[in-house]
Amino acid sequence: TTIPLGQDNVIIDANSALGASNTISLDTRYLWHDCNFTGVPNAATLTVDIFSNPTMTGDLTFASGMTFADSVASTFRIAFGTETNTLTMNGVAFGTNINVETGGTSGTLILADAVTMSDTARNWVHRGGTLDLATNNIVFTAGLFNSSVSTTRTINMGTATMILNGTGTVWTTNTTTGLTMNPSTSTIKFTNTSATQRLFAGGGATFNNFWHAGGAGGATLEVRGNNTFNDFKDDGSVARTILFGRNQTQTVTTFTVSGTSGNVVTINSSDGAGSASTDTHTLKS
Repeated sequence: TTIPLGQDNVIIDANSALGASNTISLDTRYLWHDCNFTGVPNAATLTVDIFSNPTMTGDLTFASGMTFADSVASTFRIAFGTETNTLTMNGVAFGTNINVETGGTSGTLILADAVTMSDTARNWVHRGGTLDLATNNIVFTAGLFNSSVSTTRTINMGTATMILNGTGTVWTTNTTTGLTMNPSTSTIKFTNTSATQRLFAGGGATFNNFWHAGGAGGATLEVRGNNTFNDFKDDGSVARTILFGRNQTQTVTTFTVSGTSGNVVTINSSDGAGSASTDTHTLKS
Protein backbone atom coordinates (compact mmCIF):
# COMPACT_ATOMS: atom_id res chain seq x y z
CA THR A 1 0.00 0.00 0.00
CA THR A 2 1.31 3.43 -0.96
CA ILE A 3 0.72 6.25 1.51
CA PRO A 4 -0.60 9.38 -0.27
CA LEU A 5 1.60 12.47 -0.33
CA GLY A 6 0.67 16.14 -0.03
CA GLN A 7 0.11 16.56 -3.77
CA ASP A 8 -2.03 13.41 -4.10
CA ASN A 9 -5.82 13.26 -4.28
CA VAL A 10 -7.48 10.45 -2.35
CA ILE A 11 -10.72 8.84 -3.54
CA ILE A 12 -12.45 6.27 -1.36
CA ASP A 13 -15.55 4.85 -3.05
CA ALA A 14 -17.39 1.62 -3.89
CA ASN A 15 -14.23 0.23 -5.48
CA SER A 16 -12.20 0.60 -2.29
CA ALA A 17 -11.56 -2.59 -0.35
CA LEU A 18 -12.77 -1.74 3.15
CA GLY A 19 -13.05 -5.29 4.44
CA ALA A 20 -15.84 -6.85 6.48
CA SER A 21 -15.78 -4.07 9.07
CA ASN A 22 -16.55 -1.44 6.41
CA THR A 23 -14.08 0.84 8.22
CA ILE A 24 -11.57 3.41 6.98
CA SER A 25 -8.79 3.81 9.56
CA LEU A 26 -6.40 6.75 9.60
CA ASP A 27 -3.66 5.43 11.86
CA THR A 28 -0.60 7.37 10.75
CA ARG A 29 0.20 11.02 10.01
CA TYR A 30 -1.40 11.14 6.59
CA LEU A 31 -0.94 14.19 4.36
CA TRP A 32 -2.92 14.58 1.15
CA HIS A 33 -4.55 17.13 -1.12
CA ASP A 34 -8.21 16.45 -1.98
CA CYS A 35 -10.09 13.64 -0.24
CA ASN A 36 -13.45 12.44 -1.54
CA PHE A 37 -15.61 9.74 0.04
CA THR A 38 -18.44 10.04 -2.50
CA GLY A 39 -19.70 6.56 -3.40
CA VAL A 40 -18.27 4.87 -0.33
CA PRO A 41 -20.54 2.00 0.81
CA ASN A 42 -23.41 3.04 3.07
CA ALA A 43 -22.69 2.94 6.80
CA ALA A 44 -18.93 3.04 6.28
CA THR A 45 -17.06 4.29 9.35
CA LEU A 46 -14.04 6.62 9.39
CA THR A 47 -11.80 6.31 12.44
CA VAL A 48 -8.86 8.55 13.33
CA ASP A 49 -6.14 7.22 15.61
CA ILE A 50 -5.29 9.39 18.61
CA PHE A 51 -1.75 10.03 17.32
CA SER A 52 -2.41 10.34 13.57
CA ASN A 53 -3.78 13.90 13.31
CA PRO A 54 -4.23 13.71 9.50
CA THR A 55 -3.67 16.81 7.35
CA MET A 56 -5.62 17.78 4.23
CA THR A 57 -4.49 20.56 1.88
CA GLY A 58 -7.42 20.57 -0.59
CA ASP A 59 -11.14 19.80 -0.76
CA LEU A 60 -12.72 17.38 1.70
CA THR A 61 -16.02 15.70 0.79
CA PHE A 62 -17.85 13.21 2.98
CA ALA A 63 -20.53 10.81 1.74
CA SER A 64 -24.07 10.82 3.07
CA GLY A 65 -24.70 7.86 5.36
CA MET A 66 -21.13 7.34 6.51
CA THR A 67 -20.02 7.80 10.13
CA PHE A 68 -17.04 9.75 11.46
CA ALA A 69 -16.21 7.89 14.68
CA ASP A 70 -15.82 10.02 17.78
CA SER A 71 -12.22 10.44 18.94
CA VAL A 72 -11.86 12.83 21.84
CA ALA A 73 -8.10 13.43 21.57
CA SER A 74 -7.60 13.48 17.79
CA THR A 75 -7.35 16.51 15.53
CA PHE A 76 -8.11 16.77 11.82
CA ARG A 77 -5.93 19.47 10.28
CA ILE A 78 -7.00 21.48 7.23
CA ALA A 79 -3.92 23.33 6.01
CA PHE A 80 -3.78 25.24 2.73
CA GLY A 81 -1.73 27.90 1.00
CA THR A 82 -3.33 30.27 -1.49
CA GLU A 83 -6.06 27.98 -2.81
CA THR A 84 -9.81 28.14 -2.29
CA ASN A 85 -10.90 24.81 -0.81
CA THR A 86 -14.31 23.43 0.10
CA LEU A 87 -15.50 21.32 3.03
CA THR A 88 -18.68 19.34 2.23
CA MET A 89 -20.18 17.35 5.12
CA ASN A 90 -23.33 15.83 3.51
CA GLY A 91 -24.86 15.34 6.96
CA VAL A 92 -21.81 13.65 8.54
CA ALA A 93 -20.81 14.86 12.01
CA PHE A 94 -17.11 15.55 12.61
CA GLY A 95 -15.74 13.14 15.22
CA THR A 96 -12.49 14.96 15.98
CA ASN A 97 -11.25 18.43 16.79
CA ILE A 98 -10.43 20.60 13.74
CA ASN A 99 -7.51 22.95 13.09
CA VAL A 100 -7.86 25.25 10.08
CA GLU A 101 -4.67 27.04 9.08
CA THR A 102 -2.78 28.35 6.07
CA GLY A 103 0.78 28.90 5.03
CA GLY A 104 -0.25 32.00 3.08
CA THR A 105 -2.62 34.90 3.65
CA SER A 106 -5.05 34.37 0.77
CA GLY A 107 -6.19 30.77 1.25
CA THR A 108 -9.91 30.24 1.79
CA LEU A 109 -11.96 27.39 3.24
CA ILE A 110 -15.60 27.49 2.10
CA LEU A 111 -18.10 25.55 4.20
CA ALA A 112 -20.43 24.15 1.55
CA ASP A 113 -23.19 22.89 3.83
CA ALA A 114 -24.14 22.53 7.48
CA VAL A 115 -21.23 21.61 9.74
CA THR A 116 -21.81 19.61 12.91
CA MET A 117 -19.25 18.39 15.40
CA SER A 118 -20.22 15.29 17.35
CA ASP A 119 -19.57 16.38 20.93
CA THR A 120 -19.74 19.46 23.15
CA ALA A 121 -15.99 19.13 23.79
CA ARG A 122 -15.11 19.36 20.08
CA ASN A 123 -12.98 22.41 19.33
CA TRP A 124 -12.83 24.20 15.96
CA VAL A 125 -9.55 26.17 15.85
CA HIS A 126 -9.06 28.78 13.12
CA ARG A 127 -5.39 29.67 12.84
CA GLY A 128 -5.12 31.38 9.45
CA GLY A 129 -6.62 32.15 6.07
CA THR A 130 -10.28 32.89 5.40
CA LEU A 131 -13.03 30.83 7.01
CA ASP A 132 -16.10 31.34 4.81
CA LEU A 133 -19.53 30.62 6.27
CA ALA A 134 -21.04 33.37 4.13
CA THR A 135 -21.06 31.86 0.63
CA ASN A 136 -23.65 29.24 1.62
CA ASN A 137 -24.91 30.87 4.85
CA ILE A 138 -24.79 27.61 6.75
CA VAL A 139 -25.67 26.42 10.24
CA PHE A 140 -22.42 25.65 12.05
CA THR A 141 -22.59 23.54 15.20
CA ALA A 142 -19.55 22.86 17.38
CA GLY A 143 -18.62 22.64 21.02
CA LEU A 144 -16.03 25.42 21.11
CA PHE A 145 -14.58 27.97 18.67
CA ASN A 146 -11.07 29.40 18.97
CA SER A 147 -9.42 31.99 16.75
CA SER A 148 -7.26 33.63 19.41
CA VAL A 149 -3.96 33.74 17.52
CA SER A 150 -1.95 36.55 15.91
CA THR A 151 -1.72 35.23 12.33
CA THR A 152 -3.53 36.90 9.41
CA ARG A 153 -7.05 35.48 9.20
CA THR A 154 -10.59 36.40 8.22
CA ILE A 155 -13.97 35.12 9.36
CA ASN A 156 -16.81 35.77 6.91
CA MET A 157 -20.07 35.06 8.72
CA GLY A 158 -22.77 36.14 6.23
CA THR A 159 -26.24 35.21 7.53
CA ALA A 160 -24.90 32.02 9.09
CA THR A 161 -25.90 30.77 12.52
CA MET A 162 -23.02 29.49 14.62
CA ILE A 163 -24.33 27.22 17.38
CA LEU A 164 -21.82 26.46 20.12
CA ASN A 165 -22.93 23.94 22.74
CA GLY A 166 -19.89 23.58 24.96
CA THR A 167 -18.96 25.07 28.34
CA GLY A 168 -15.86 26.86 29.59
CA THR A 169 -14.27 29.11 26.97
CA VAL A 170 -16.89 28.60 24.28
CA TRP A 171 -15.87 31.44 21.97
CA THR A 172 -12.49 33.15 21.94
CA THR A 173 -11.07 35.77 19.64
CA ASN A 174 -9.31 37.25 22.64
CA THR A 175 -6.21 37.96 20.53
CA THR A 176 -7.47 39.99 17.59
CA THR A 177 -4.09 40.82 16.04
CA GLY A 178 -4.38 39.91 12.34
CA LEU A 179 -8.11 39.20 12.57
CA THR A 180 -10.73 40.59 10.18
CA MET A 181 -14.20 39.80 11.49
CA ASN A 182 -17.03 40.29 8.98
CA PRO A 183 -20.20 39.63 11.02
CA SER A 184 -22.83 40.70 8.44
CA THR A 185 -26.25 39.56 9.79
CA SER A 186 -25.04 36.39 11.52
CA THR A 187 -25.89 34.96 14.94
CA ILE A 188 -23.57 33.33 17.47
CA LYS A 189 -25.68 31.20 19.81
CA PHE A 190 -24.62 29.41 23.01
CA THR A 191 -27.03 26.51 23.58
CA ASN A 192 -25.67 24.47 26.50
CA THR A 193 -28.40 24.21 29.17
CA SER A 194 -26.25 22.87 32.02
CA ALA A 195 -25.31 24.92 35.09
CA THR A 196 -21.64 25.07 34.05
CA GLN A 197 -20.25 28.57 33.47
CA ARG A 198 -19.32 29.67 29.95
CA LEU A 199 -17.14 32.46 28.53
CA PHE A 200 -17.41 34.65 25.43
CA ALA A 201 -14.01 36.30 24.93
CA GLY A 202 -14.55 38.65 22.01
CA GLY A 203 -11.28 40.55 22.19
CA GLY A 204 -12.94 43.84 21.24
CA ALA A 205 -14.25 42.72 17.85
CA THR A 206 -17.59 43.63 16.28
CA PHE A 207 -20.31 41.01 16.11
CA ASN A 208 -23.88 40.99 14.88
CA ASN A 209 -26.26 39.02 17.12
CA PHE A 210 -25.17 37.13 20.22
CA TRP A 211 -27.69 34.82 21.88
CA HIS A 212 -27.17 32.94 25.13
CA ALA A 213 -29.90 30.27 25.27
CA GLY A 214 -29.14 28.75 28.65
CA GLY A 215 -32.65 27.47 29.31
CA ALA A 216 -33.25 26.35 32.89
CA GLY A 217 -29.58 25.69 33.63
CA GLY A 218 -28.94 28.99 35.37
CA ALA A 219 -25.31 29.07 34.24
CA THR A 220 -23.25 32.23 34.56
CA LEU A 221 -22.24 33.87 31.30
CA GLU A 222 -19.00 35.85 31.30
CA VAL A 223 -18.21 38.31 28.49
CA ARG A 224 -14.71 39.78 28.09
CA GLY A 225 -13.38 42.40 25.72
CA ASN A 226 -14.57 45.83 24.57
CA ASN A 227 -17.01 44.27 22.14
CA THR A 228 -19.73 45.65 19.87
CA PHE A 229 -22.99 43.78 19.27
CA ASN A 230 -26.08 44.47 17.22
CA ASP A 231 -28.30 42.49 19.59
CA PHE A 232 -27.19 40.93 22.86
CA LYS A 233 -29.73 38.36 24.01
CA ASP A 234 -30.08 36.11 27.05
CA ASP A 235 -33.43 34.34 27.34
CA GLY A 236 -32.78 31.87 30.17
CA SER A 237 -35.84 30.88 32.17
CA VAL A 238 -34.34 30.92 35.69
CA ALA A 239 -32.25 33.24 37.86
CA ARG A 240 -28.81 33.73 36.36
CA THR A 241 -25.78 36.03 36.27
CA ILE A 242 -24.04 37.87 33.45
CA LEU A 243 -20.51 39.08 34.14
CA PHE A 244 -18.95 41.76 31.92
CA GLY A 245 -15.19 42.33 31.94
CA ARG A 246 -14.04 44.80 34.56
CA ASN A 247 -13.18 48.24 33.21
CA GLN A 248 -14.45 47.16 29.80
CA THR A 249 -17.25 48.48 27.60
CA GLN A 250 -19.89 46.51 25.71
CA THR A 251 -21.60 48.53 22.98
CA VAL A 252 -25.00 47.17 21.93
CA THR A 253 -27.80 48.35 19.67
CA THR A 254 -30.41 46.28 21.53
CA PHE A 255 -30.05 44.51 24.87
CA THR A 256 -32.60 41.70 24.95
CA VAL A 257 -32.19 40.48 28.51
CA SER A 258 -34.97 40.29 31.08
CA GLY A 259 -35.87 38.33 34.17
CA THR A 260 -39.11 37.68 36.01
CA SER A 261 -40.24 37.85 39.61
CA GLY A 262 -38.11 35.32 41.48
CA ASN A 263 -35.90 34.75 38.46
CA VAL A 264 -33.79 37.86 38.37
CA VAL A 265 -30.84 38.48 36.09
CA THR A 266 -27.83 39.76 38.02
CA ILE A 267 -25.37 41.85 36.02
CA ASN A 268 -21.96 42.39 37.53
CA SER A 269 -18.31 42.95 36.68
CA SER A 270 -15.92 40.04 36.24
CA ASP A 271 -12.61 39.78 38.03
CA GLY A 272 -11.14 38.28 34.86
CA ALA A 273 -11.12 34.80 36.36
CA GLY A 274 -14.80 33.98 36.17
CA SER A 275 -15.99 35.54 39.43
CA ALA A 276 -17.79 38.78 40.26
CA SER A 277 -15.79 41.82 41.30
CA THR A 278 -16.49 45.29 42.60
CA ASP A 279 -14.86 46.96 39.59
CA THR A 280 -16.95 48.87 37.09
CA HIS A 281 -17.98 47.95 33.57
CA THR A 282 -19.87 49.93 30.95
CA LEU A 283 -22.86 48.86 28.91
CA LYS A 284 -23.91 51.41 26.30
CA SER A 285 -26.13 51.65 23.25
